[in-house]
Amino acid sequence: MRILVFGAGVVGQVYGARLAEAGHDVTLLARGETLARLSSRGVSLDAGRGELLHARPAVVAEPPHGESYDLLLATVRRDQLEGALPLLAELPAERAALMLNCPLGLESAGASLGTGRTLFAFPGIGGYRSEDGTIRYIEVPQQKTTVGGDGGDEQILVDLLRSAGFPVDLTDEVEGWLKTHAAFIAALGAAILEAGGDSAVLAADPARLRTMVTAVGEGFRALARNGVAVTPPLHPPAALRGRPLLARPAPWPGRHRRDRAPRASLARHRAAAALLRRPPARRRRRPDAAPHAAARHRGRTGVNSLTERPRPGQTQTRRRPGPRSLRAQQPRCGAGRFH
Repeated sequence: MRILVFGAGVVGQVYGARLAEAGHDVTLLARGETLARLSSRGVSLDAGRGELLHARPAVVAEPPHGESYDLLLATVRRDQLEGALPLLAELPAERAALMLNCPLGLESAGASLGTGRTLFAFPGIGGYRSEDGTIRYIEVPQQKTTVGGDGGDEQILVDLLRSAGFPVDLTDEVEGWLKTHAAFIAALGAAILEAGGDSAVLAADPARLRTMVTAVGEGFRALARNGVAVTPPLHPPAALRGRPLLARPAPWPGRHRRDRAPRASLARHRAAAALLRRPPARRRRRPDAAPHAAARHRGRTGVNSLTERPRPGQTQTRRRPGPRSLRAQQPRCGAGRFH
């Protein structure tokens, strides 16, 4: 199959080089320094597997006159699409596939390129170009290359990508998929930037992660309120079914006071528990007060209940404990009163 890749950036070089390695006739449309470098050295890809892929597809600054292609693969950025649409419309190709996120301009882009020949897709790779020109990239396992359905015509693009080893997913709601992806990436990208551009810092910060998840949920709910189907649909666990997806979690009781927990109160609770485990303290009497207490008890009962035992034939009556006796049986908590 003859393929013209419009846009020789990271995405264009990865897909163009792997399609050329799979045996397809690929032409890269490039300009400036990229044109000179690719014409002399070709495309070098590093997928992090310990080996480099070198491919030499045809590289041109302008498409040859009189040439036609089976597929036009546009891999430009979204901000470049408006200026590229007139050029793409003039290129001779049976089908055109826009491999970028343009959720707000699908109808206008399809009308510019021809409704019957336009396909929409999104790449499943991410990477960058190193100083020596090598493209270092990874395939995102959670997000395969996604192709929008168009009555069966998309199968040509799906078979083409799979022939080069790209995992592919199909969706019948490509507009909803692109808008869902835009809402998710906007919140994720903002969170990474707020963390200084380091995803590891973001992953280690629960507060930032909660803010990011809240932002993603707000974006998804905004799409739903405007009649856009969140695609792919969210499938929560069985325990969460019936609840609002990505809703703000209920506040934890006392969470805002967690850092200000009064340690003194905890210490008092521990002291109280220790006191309750101890046996009641006995009341101590002064030595000089003992004779008076003995006489008082002996005068009523004939027996000093504090120091003597009743003799045979004597009975010992017990006084009803008064407030003073009750206080003596209570545990003491130092000089102060325990609360």
